[in-house]
Amino acid sequence: MRILLIEDDEGIAETLSIALTAENMTVDHAVSGEEGLEMINLYKYQLVALDLGLPDMEGFSLLENLRAAKKNVSVLVISARADIEIRLACLDAGADDYLVKPFEMNEVIARARALVRRANGHSSSLLEFGGLTLDMSTYEVRVADRLVDLTNKEYKILEILCLRGGGIVTKGHFLDHLYNGMDEPEIKIIDVFVCNLRKKIKGSGINDPIIETLWGRGYRIHPAVAASLLSVEPQEPLDPLPEMKVKTA
Repeated sequence: MRILLIEDDEGIAETLSIALTAENMTVDHAVSGEEGLEMINLYKYQLVALDLGLPDMEGFSLLENLRAAKKNVSVLVISARADIEIRLACLDAGADDYLVKPFEMNEVIARARALVRRANGHSSSLLEFGGLTLDMSTYEVRVADRLVDLTNKEYKILEILCLRGGGIVTKGHFLDHLYNGMDEPEIKIIDVFVCNLRKKIKGSGINDPIIETLWGRGYRIHPAVAASLLSVEPQEPLDPLPEMKVKTA
């Protein structure tokens, strides 16, 4: 998933960026509201983590601007303001969640995952489809009890396709979510990743097509497979993430 942090505190932004990147997320950072709006217009983010105390505008105003422009992106407000009035106002204005500083890093990660998952219609981090199980909390794909050995990029492509639930994903969209623009390769690299992903899925014992090519448009989970795509509750509790407390002055 690709996340935008709109946060003027460089220390907090760096800590969040490092932790979220380690959790398989592509992270961009804006230090002002104006810069954040420009980046939202440029890229398709799955989540915006928004601070309210920005140097050029109130984060609340930016939130209202986003919703007035009908930007369909999940927004997690992260603010030192704990008063109930501002929390309720942000939620009423279109924020999807509100987290008070100082926060536990594992809670930020869990809330980010949950917001993206629910925005795409999935209640659980486990997705079953076409004989595969994809776990968005451990970033693993299995056939029965056997792990399918995917690279980071291959996993991300499969996760994006699953989150779309059978919708078409363009190659440009894949590039947006796999890279941060600084090291973005040629678009044909997506074809290479998808080809390798298909080979590994077939090598796991699944012969039915999982990923469908729509020439000139992109890729999608095959309609017959997408019809069976569902969230399932984990059978055993997941191991807790390590705690990391982030404090502000």
